[in-house]
Amino acid sequence: MLFACRVMGIRVLDHLVIGANRYFSFSEDGEIFRLDTEFDKAAVPRGI
Repeated sequence: MLFACRVMGIRVLDHLVIGANRYFSFSEDGEIFRLDTEFDKAAVPRGI
């Protein structure tokens, strides 16, 4: 999802999974930053 959004010029700030009185935040866990970095490394050589 994050990569598809980035290709379209949309920046994902967070992605939440909610259930059973709990939640998981990809941003709080550092996954958004990690995936953004991974996208940037892959996109530069391809000119995206």
